[in-house]
Amino acid sequence: MTLRAGSSGALTSGAVTSGAATLRAGSSVATFVVVAGVVVVLLVDAVLRGNWPVASRIAGAGALIVWAAWMLLFRPSIRVRSDRAIVINVGRITEVPWARVVDIRRRLQLIVELDDGRTIEAWGSPFAPRRHTAGDPALTVLRGAWMSAPAGTGTAADAEAATDAVIRRVDARALLAGAAAVILLVLGWAVAG
Repeated sequence: MTLRAGSSGALTSGAVTSGAATLRAGSSVATFVVVAGVVVVLLVDAVLRGNWPVASRIAGAGALIVWAAWMLLFRPSIRVRSDRAIVINVGRITEVPWARVVDIRRRLQLIVELDDGRTIEAWGSPFAPRRHTAGDPALTVLRGAWMSAPAGTGTAADAEAATDAVIRRVDARALLAGAAAVILLVLGWAVAG
């Protein structure tokens, strides 16, 4: 199940049930679609005009622009599962088991506080609703999943267990896609002469 928030922060789908949910800002998704659409229109225009040097330059530059927009606007999100939250930020993925969470709060973005004192800010979380609306649906969904997770001791000793370890890793696939976009940019400019 995918949950998205519009520019006002309101979720466009129901609460987390079984499986996983993805939280991300709807305005970021819309902006990404516009950026990708502009690149496609420019590329199709160059191809239809038969201007192959321009088309090859647009293809390379467009791939890099779409990748950057994807990394900054679409990729950042929070995947909510029954046993953990997976926070995907730009270039980094952090898996946080619910047993390690001591609080979830909101500043500009959602903040997950861990039992060892560390905090994880979710850059791609839906924005907080405007003051005149009631509640924060994204915060409610995240807290609801945390509260309904199987109870752990919630201590730093739980970190020793493999299932309760906070896993931080580089988002290798996304960065490799960026490297491919750079290669396409170089090839596009080389072919165009």
